[in-house]
Amino acid sequence: MDKLLVQTRLIEALGSPLAPTPSPALLQVGDRYVWQGFDYRTLAEWAAGWIEVYETLLESDVIDEDETIDVVVSSLDREAALAAILAQKAGLPLYTVVLADDQTRKIVGVTQDEYPLPQGWEILPAPGRRWRDEYPDVVAGWAEDEDVKEVLADVYQEEDYLLHPHTALSWAVANVYREEAESDHLVVIAAAHHPYEKAAEVWEALSGKRLEEDKALKALYLDSGWEPERKLGEQL
Repeated sequence: MDKLLVQTRLIEALGSPLAPTPSPALLQVGDRYVWQGFDYRTLAEWAAGWIEVYETLLESDVIDEDETIDVVVSSLDREAALAAILAQKAGLPLYTVVLADDQTRKIVGVTQDEYPLPQGWEILPAPGRRWRDEYPDVVAGWAEDEDVKEVLADVYQEEDYLLHPHTALSWAVANVYREEAESDHLVVIAAAHHPYEKAAEVWEALSGKRLEEDKALKALYLDSGWEPERKLGEQL
Protein backbone atom coordinates (compact mmCIF):
# COMPACT_ATOMS: atom_id res chain seq x y z
CA MET A 1 0.00 0.00 0.00
CA ASP A 2 1.26 3.44 -0.91
CA LYS A 3 0.19 5.30 2.22
CA LEU A 4 1.11 8.74 0.90
CA LEU A 5 -0.93 8.18 -2.26
CA VAL A 6 -3.95 7.01 -0.26
CA GLN A 7 -3.67 10.03 2.03
CA THR A 8 -3.35 12.42 -0.92
CA ARG A 9 -6.42 10.99 -2.62
CA LEU A 10 -8.42 11.16 0.58
CA ILE A 11 -7.46 14.80 1.13
CA GLU A 12 -8.62 15.56 -2.42
CA ALA A 13 -11.91 13.73 -1.85
CA LEU A 14 -12.54 15.42 1.49
CA GLY A 15 -11.37 18.85 0.42
CA SER A 16 -9.59 19.17 3.76
CA PRO A 17 -6.60 17.71 5.63
CA LEU A 18 -6.84 14.40 7.43
CA ALA A 19 -7.17 14.69 11.19
CA PRO A 20 -4.39 13.37 13.44
CA THR A 21 -5.55 10.21 15.20
CA PRO A 22 -4.25 8.03 18.03
CA SER A 23 -3.26 4.42 17.47
CA PRO A 24 -6.59 2.65 16.92
CA ALA A 25 -7.92 0.35 19.64
CA LEU A 26 -8.40 -3.04 18.02
CA LEU A 27 -9.57 -6.16 19.79
CA GLN A 28 -10.03 -9.67 18.45
CA VAL A 29 -13.51 -10.87 19.33
CA GLY A 30 -14.25 -14.38 18.11
CA ASP A 31 -13.35 -14.72 14.45
CA ARG A 32 -13.13 -11.00 13.71
CA TYR A 33 -11.59 -7.76 14.92
CA VAL A 34 -13.49 -4.83 16.40
CA TRP A 35 -12.15 -1.31 15.96
CA GLN A 36 -13.28 0.61 19.00
CA GLY A 37 -13.56 4.09 17.52
CA PHE A 38 -15.48 5.60 20.39
CA ASP A 39 -13.57 8.90 20.24
CA TYR A 40 -13.81 9.40 16.47
CA ARG A 41 -16.38 11.92 15.30
CA THR A 42 -15.52 13.70 12.05
CA LEU A 43 -15.18 12.31 8.56
CA ALA A 44 -11.52 13.37 8.48
CA GLU A 45 -10.83 11.47 11.72
CA TRP A 46 -12.51 8.31 10.48
CA ALA A 47 -10.72 8.49 7.12
CA ALA A 48 -7.33 8.75 8.80
CA GLY A 49 -8.38 6.07 11.27
CA TRP A 50 -9.10 3.48 8.58
CA ILE A 51 -5.54 3.90 7.31
CA GLU A 52 -4.18 3.47 10.82
CA VAL A 53 -6.33 0.37 11.39
CA TYR A 54 -4.83 -1.28 8.33
CA GLU A 55 -1.29 -0.29 9.33
CA THR A 56 -1.81 -1.55 12.88
CA LEU A 57 -2.89 -4.96 11.57
CA LEU A 58 0.11 -4.99 9.24
CA GLU A 59 2.64 -3.97 11.88
CA SER A 60 1.21 -6.53 14.31
CA ASP A 61 1.69 -9.32 11.71
CA VAL A 62 -2.02 -10.02 11.61
CA ILE A 63 -2.00 -9.47 7.84
CA ASP A 64 0.70 -9.45 5.17
CA GLU A 65 1.79 -6.52 3.02
CA ASP A 66 -1.01 -5.46 0.64
CA GLU A 67 -3.32 -8.21 1.93
CA THR A 68 -6.94 -7.19 1.49
CA ILE A 69 -9.44 -7.20 4.33
CA ASP A 70 -13.21 -6.89 4.63
CA VAL A 71 -14.66 -4.11 6.77
CA VAL A 72 -18.21 -3.90 8.08
CA VAL A 73 -19.66 -0.63 9.32
CA SER A 74 -23.16 0.42 10.26
CA SER A 75 -24.77 2.79 7.77
CA LEU A 76 -26.28 4.46 10.84
CA ASP A 77 -22.75 5.67 11.66
CA ARG A 78 -22.53 7.88 8.61
CA GLU A 79 -19.02 9.31 9.00
CA ALA A 80 -17.47 5.90 9.67
CA ALA A 81 -19.27 4.41 6.66
CA LEU A 82 -18.45 7.23 4.27
CA ALA A 83 -14.81 7.21 5.37
CA ALA A 84 -14.51 3.49 4.65
CA ILE A 85 -15.96 3.97 1.16
CA LEU A 86 -13.66 6.89 0.41
CA ALA A 87 -10.61 5.07 1.81
CA GLN A 88 -11.30 2.05 -0.39
CA LYS A 89 -11.73 4.34 -3.40
CA ALA A 90 -8.42 6.02 -2.53
CA GLY A 91 -6.58 2.70 -2.67
CA LEU A 92 -6.64 1.32 0.88
CA PRO A 93 -6.62 -2.50 0.49
CA LEU A 94 -10.22 -3.07 1.54
CA TYR A 95 -11.55 -6.01 -0.45
CA THR A 96 -15.18 -5.29 0.39
CA VAL A 97 -16.83 -2.54 2.40
CA VAL A 98 -20.04 -3.96 3.83
CA LEU A 99 -22.63 -1.40 4.92
CA ALA A 100 -24.92 -2.74 7.63
CA ASP A 101 -28.42 -1.35 7.24
CA ASP A 102 -31.37 -1.58 9.60
CA GLN A 103 -34.74 -2.95 8.59
CA THR A 104 -35.68 0.27 6.78
CA ARG A 105 -33.18 -0.88 4.10
CA LYS A 106 -32.62 2.66 2.84
CA ILE A 107 -28.92 2.17 2.12
CA VAL A 108 -29.57 -1.25 0.63
CA GLY A 109 -31.89 0.55 -1.76
CA VAL A 110 -29.18 3.07 -2.60
CA THR A 111 -26.69 0.34 -3.51
CA GLN A 112 -29.34 -1.27 -5.71
CA ASP A 113 -30.01 2.05 -7.46
CA GLU A 114 -33.57 2.13 -6.12
CA TYR A 115 -33.29 5.10 -3.72
CA PRO A 116 -31.40 8.40 -3.90
CA LEU A 117 -28.51 9.13 -1.57
CA PRO A 118 -29.82 10.20 1.84
CA GLN A 119 -29.06 13.57 3.37
CA GLY A 120 -25.50 13.80 4.63
CA TRP A 121 -24.07 11.46 2.00
CA GLU A 122 -23.55 14.19 -0.59
CA ILE A 123 -19.78 13.66 -0.73
CA LEU A 124 -20.49 10.58 -2.84
CA PRO A 125 -21.38 10.91 -6.55
CA ALA A 126 -24.49 12.81 -7.51
CA PRO A 127 -27.73 11.01 -8.46
CA GLY A 128 -27.75 9.54 -11.94
CA ARG A 129 -24.52 7.57 -11.60
CA ARG A 130 -24.98 3.86 -11.01
CA TRP A 131 -23.75 2.70 -7.61
CA ARG A 132 -22.42 -0.63 -8.91
CA ASP A 133 -20.38 1.13 -11.57
CA GLU A 134 -18.89 3.61 -9.12
CA TYR A 135 -18.51 1.29 -6.10
CA PRO A 136 -18.50 -2.35 -7.25
CA ASP A 137 -16.89 -3.51 -3.98
CA VAL A 138 -19.22 -1.67 -1.61
CA VAL A 139 -22.25 -3.76 -0.73
CA ALA A 140 -25.06 -3.46 1.80
CA GLY A 141 -26.98 -5.94 3.89
CA TRP A 142 -29.62 -5.54 6.54
CA ALA A 143 -30.88 -7.16 9.70
CA GLU A 144 -34.10 -6.96 11.66
CA ASP A 145 -34.21 -5.50 15.16
CA GLU A 146 -34.79 -8.93 16.72
CA ASP A 147 -31.71 -10.33 14.97
CA VAL A 148 -29.64 -7.46 16.34
CA LYS A 149 -30.83 -8.15 19.89
CA GLU A 150 -30.06 -11.84 19.50
CA VAL A 151 -26.54 -11.13 18.25
CA LEU A 152 -25.91 -8.67 21.08
CA ALA A 153 -26.89 -11.31 23.66
CA ASP A 154 -24.98 -14.12 21.92
CA VAL A 155 -21.72 -12.18 21.64
CA TYR A 156 -21.87 -11.18 25.29
CA GLN A 157 -22.57 -14.74 26.39
CA GLU A 158 -20.01 -16.40 24.12
CA GLU A 159 -17.25 -13.78 23.96
CA ASP A 160 -17.86 -11.73 27.13
CA TYR A 161 -18.01 -8.62 24.96
CA LEU A 162 -20.63 -5.88 24.95
CA LEU A 163 -21.82 -4.44 21.64
CA HIS A 164 -23.57 -1.16 21.02
CA PRO A 165 -26.76 -1.80 18.97
CA HIS A 166 -25.14 -0.27 15.87
CA THR A 167 -22.14 -2.58 16.27
CA ALA A 168 -24.46 -5.54 16.83
CA LEU A 169 -26.19 -4.62 13.58
CA SER A 170 -22.84 -4.76 11.79
CA TRP A 171 -22.05 -8.08 13.46
CA ALA A 172 -25.37 -9.58 12.31
CA VAL A 173 -24.83 -8.42 8.73
CA ALA A 174 -21.23 -9.68 8.81
CA ASN A 175 -22.51 -13.14 9.73
CA VAL A 176 -24.74 -13.22 6.66
CA TYR A 177 -22.07 -11.73 4.38
CA ARG A 178 -19.41 -14.26 5.38
CA GLU A 179 -21.80 -17.14 4.75
CA GLU A 180 -23.24 -15.92 1.46
CA ALA A 181 -19.99 -14.56 0.00
CA GLU A 182 -17.95 -17.48 1.36
CA SER A 183 -15.32 -14.89 2.25
CA ASP A 184 -12.16 -15.89 4.09
CA HIS A 185 -10.77 -12.37 4.41
CA LEU A 186 -10.02 -10.95 7.83
CA VAL A 187 -13.03 -8.94 9.00
CA VAL A 188 -12.84 -5.65 10.88
CA ILE A 189 -16.06 -4.26 12.37
CA ALA A 190 -16.20 -0.56 13.19
CA ALA A 191 -17.63 0.20 16.63
CA ALA A 192 -18.46 3.90 16.55
CA HIS A 193 -20.21 4.01 19.93
CA HIS A 194 -19.56 2.70 23.42
CA PRO A 195 -22.31 0.23 24.42
CA TYR A 196 -23.08 2.30 27.52
CA GLU A 197 -24.39 5.05 25.22
CA LYS A 198 -27.46 2.86 24.66
CA ALA A 199 -27.48 1.15 28.04
CA ALA A 200 -31.25 0.61 28.16
CA GLU A 201 -31.33 -1.11 24.75
CA VAL A 202 -28.30 -3.22 25.54
CA TRP A 203 -29.66 -4.31 28.93
CA GLU A 204 -33.03 -5.19 27.43
CA ALA A 205 -31.32 -7.37 24.80
CA LEU A 206 -29.34 -9.17 27.52
CA SER A 207 -32.00 -9.54 30.19
CA GLY A 208 -35.35 -9.09 28.46
CA LYS A 209 -36.12 -6.31 30.93
CA ARG A 210 -36.52 -2.61 30.15
CA LEU A 211 -34.99 -0.15 32.61
CA GLU A 212 -34.50 3.58 32.60
CA GLU A 213 -31.16 4.62 31.13
CA ASP A 214 -29.39 5.35 34.41
CA LYS A 215 -30.60 2.14 36.03
CA ALA A 216 -29.66 0.13 32.96
CA LEU A 217 -26.19 1.66 33.03
CA LYS A 218 -25.74 0.59 36.63
CA ALA A 219 -27.04 -2.90 35.85
CA LEU A 220 -24.62 -3.27 32.94
CA TYR A 221 -21.72 -2.13 35.08
CA LEU A 222 -22.57 -4.55 37.87
CA ASP A 223 -22.99 -7.40 35.41
CA SER A 224 -19.99 -6.74 33.17
CA GLY A 225 -17.58 -4.85 35.40
CA TRP A 226 -16.71 -2.41 32.64
CA GLU A 227 -16.12 1.18 33.70
CA PRO A 228 -18.43 3.53 31.79
CA GLU A 229 -15.80 6.26 31.42
CA ARG A 230 -13.02 4.19 29.85
CA LYS A 231 -12.50 2.51 26.53
CA LEU A 232 -13.15 -1.18 26.34
CA GLY A 233 -10.64 -3.79 25.31
CA GLU A 234 -7.00 -3.26 24.54
CA GLN A 235 -4.78 -2.28 21.66
CA LEU A 236 -2.94 -4.85 19.58
